[in-house]
Amino acid sequence: MKEYELFIGPQHPGVTGNMMYHLWVDGDIVTKAECNVGYLHRGFEKLMESRGWMQNVPLVCRICVPEPDVNEMAYAMAVEQLMDWEVPDRASYIRV
Repeated sequence: MKEYELFIGPQHPGVTGNMMYHLWVDGDIVTKAECNVGYLHRGFEKLMESRGWMQNVPLVCRICVPEPDVNEMAYAMAVEQLMDWEVPDRASYIRV
């Protein structure tokens, strides 16, 4: 079959988030894929550098507005690991 290139950008209705996909497909098989995460860069990393870890929690929600839970969870787990904190069992159950 003939190989096709597909560009699925950040405005595509099937994509939630801030990235663009460049796919090469051969029928139903994706033969190559590239992801460009540079779209809609708003400088969150730089904003977070000058704040304390607790002040960054509301900022993390705004990285990807349609799916804030994933970013909050990743940030919380990263802070816990860096601070070497032990998470109580009850908190682990509530997260699930």
